[in-house]
Amino acid sequence: MAKVTVSSVIDAPVEKVWARIRDFNGLPSWHPRMVESHIEDGKDTGAIG
Repeated sequence: MAKVTVSSVIDAPVEKVWARIRDFNGLPSWHPRMVESHIEDGKDTGAIG
């Protein structure tokens, strides 16, 4: 399976950014280009890594 990685610098306080994107499975509810999101390996939706 192919994987795509993209990174950006967001000019905002880290607390505000994480409050918005913490629920990785919820990205499609607010990101217009995100069709679906799935957490792998049974990790928590807020887990990093």
